[in-house]
Amino acid sequence: MPFNLVAPTYTASRLERMAITLLKGRIKGSTTVPIDIDFILEQEPGVLLDYIPGIKTRFGVAGVVYREDHQRFRVIIDAEVADSIKYHNFYRFTVAEEFAHIKLHKKIGEESLPQPQNRERKKPLHCYPQFNHIIVDLWDHTLPFLF
Repeated sequence: MPFNLVAPTYTASRLERMAITLLKGRIKGSTTVPIDIDFILEQEPGVLLDYIPGIKTRFGVAGVVYREDHQRFRVIIDAEVADSIKYHNFYRFTVAEEFAHIKLHKKIGEESLPQPQNRERKKPLHCYPQFNHIIVDLWDHTLPFLF
């Protein structure tokens, strides 16, 4: 299936306003730094957070996001990044980055990505770099991950 997508563009001030609006809707009272990004992500309807060992080592990325079905996206973070104190800030950045991909590109993902079909025959995770996204073969076909 060819992708003829026009990606939206955002100014820095627009992104900042979007972030402030999101935080005001999720955090009651004053906002403290650092922000609990796990809490913010877990409040997002239809977004799941998961950890899988070896993603960073095998594929050179610390996190990915994919659409499980029409209602759910899954953010997967490398387990070592999630568990190691030395990666604490990198973990927070990676979760926030993957969450931002959902917030900014959700409409593209909902309209264009193929649906997973054969869930019973789960295959090993395979990533192939192509242009600005990673193709991952989870079942019997590939799912584009937006980056």
